[in-house]
Amino acid sequence: MLVHSPPVEPDAAPVPPPKPSPQEGFMSRWRSALGAGTFVRGMLSGPRTSKVEAGRVSARLIALQGTPHLSLTWHHDRKDETRNMTLEEGCTWIGEALHHEYRNGLLCTTQRDWQFIHPQGRKPRLASHAPGQTSTPAREHDTPKATSLGTEAQDWLEALGILTPAGQLRASMADKLRQVERYSEILGHLAAEANLPADQPVRIADMGSGKGYLTFAAWHLFRRKQGLDAQVTGVEARPELVEGCNQAASRLKAEGLGFRTGTIEGSPTGPLEILIALHACNRATDEALLKGIDAGARLILLAPCCHQDLRPRITSAGPLEPLLRHGLLKERFAEWLTDGLRTLHLEWAGYRTKVIEFVASEHTARNVMIAAVRARAPYRDAGARQAIESLQAQFGIQGHPLARLLERESNEHESNTSSPVRRS
Repeated sequence: MLVHSPPVEPDAAPVPPPKPSPQEGFMSRWRSALGAGTFVRGMLSGPRTSKVEAGRVSARLIALQGTPHLSLTWHHDRKDETRNMTLEEGCTWIGEALHHEYRNGLLCTTQRDWQFIHPQGRKPRLASHAPGQTSTPAREHDTPKATSLGTEAQDWLEALGILTPAGQLRASMADKLRQVERYSEILGHLAAEANLPADQPVRIADMGSGKGYLTFAAWHLFRRKQGLDAQVTGVEARPELVEGCNQAASRLKAEGLGFRTGTIEGSPTGPLEILIALHACNRATDEALLKGIDAGARLILLAPCCHQDLRPRITSAGPLEPLLRHGLLKERFAEWLTDGLRTLHLEWAGYRTKVIEFVASEHTARNVMIAAVRARAPYRDAGARQAIESLQAQFGIQGHPLARLLERESNEHESNTSSPVRRS
């Protein structure tokens, strides 16, 4: 009797493993960097709810009694808290925090930088960039920092001549370093108010960038410390300074940082998130202010250099005549009036303004900074416009460099009243 064997089923095709989620991919690379010794630093940012007290958490790799640990620092508004964990504890906490507490993660390695981004209401994604730093930092616990900017800033501070190759502060650059530190502190606080986008490039223009100290500082703050896709451009009229800054940025492989030759008035900017003009002379500050408004900047930061334009335009002092007959007092008053009119024009354009001390006067005589954060629809603050017109009438000021802002909007308002089209 012939017995038939049952047909042999062909082997089923292997089922491919599920593709890791962006968060899983991010944490896998985090663990791999720690194991391979390529880890530079990490950070979590973008709290998911108001219950998360620390705005960001930074991570660095340290050695405690010869054993690698993750040192995590919770950055609060008024204080920082640090806790050291084993690598396994640290990775576990970071993975859970990305799931429950923070929307954004940054991993910097000597080979590649990785960003985990989870915008509200959208799917998370994982992005990568060229490394911002190609050498690992010191791993010693409590490594002394040359500056409050952190050890990660040593490469560009050295390239710009503020620090020596050994990481020591040059005595002649102490005031400049203090200025850079204070600037970074202010810029960080103001940027938080400006609500910068975390899931798209942050375009920044530094008008009149000079030797690049503050341009590099802005790049360092947003690119390295906050993990944003910052695209920072320095504009400077002196070609030799532009060349030197571009060479330094190239040596450091500073992705997203570049310099170009041009004047404030003659340089196109395109849309911006931040416009900076520190120590631009005379009317150049006003040109920068106008460019920032036209570019739709969320944040405008100005530190006026000199105030020569307005003083000869003050043709009527009214009740202040007995005071302003003294040249020195008139000069000081012209400075106050110049900056006051600038803040009012910014408020008319929809910005919330503040005037602050940039750095103590013993470090620099040019220590006034005007900060403006876009806060409301432009050209509707009747009080600001009335104050501008009243001050100009009281002191007989004609041909103010910002007058075109009022004139332009007045003309646009007249044309818009006969058309249903509304400016966005």
